[in-house]
Amino acid sequence: MFLRWRRSSPLPRRCPPPRATPPAKCAAHPRGSEPEPHQHPGLATAERRRACSDTNGHAMKRLTLTLAALAFATAATAQDFTKGALTIVDPHAAATTPGQLSDAGFLKIVNNGDTPDYLTGVSGDFGTLMLHQTTVDANGVAKMTHIESLEIPAHGSVELKHASYHIMMMQLKHPLNKGDKAEATLTFKNAGDIKIEFAIGDGAMGGMNMGG
Repeated sequence: MFLRWRRSSPLPRRCPPPRATPPAKCAAHPRGSEPEPHQHPGLATAERRRACSDTNGHAMKRLTLTLAALAFATAATAQDFTKGALTIVDPHAAATTPGQLSDAGFLKIVNNGDTPDYLTGVSGDFGTLMLHQTTVDANGVAKMTHIESLEIPAHGSVELKHASYHIMMMQLKHPLNKGDKAEATLTFKNAGDIKIEFAIGDGAMGGMNMGG
């Protein structure tokens, strides 16, 4: 009796498993801090997205807080003073340098009343204060003159600024340093006395030319 040998069918070839596409990297996962290989690619991508979102959220929060702090600081340095129909807006002056005996003050006067008023005087304990006006002649030469009175029109305003009306501060008794508050009194014909504070900021005389 003979046994017939029959060739068996060849075994099927095994295909290598498909390679997983590595998830995209972001700044939240620097090189060397990628998830473990056994993690599911979808989970790794979700974690990266959450990390990127958290990073951007913290940056925006810091920026918002910084802008809010700057706005608060700006509001804190400006101060207005009101009496009756008159409001004195942002009185300020520049810090003095060693040995400097004069300075200039600037502000804005707003009259919300139905009648005009007149600034007739200004005084302060830190020096001699006077109302001055700067004019420029045809040759371009600036000249400062003392004026006795300044009209503030009804429902109008007058700004004391560079190369115009300003408060001259002379014979200063002490330096005016940045951050100081210099107390003064403005005297008006109708409103009477209004006490104010000049906020002392940067710069010597604010670049004002003292030549007369």
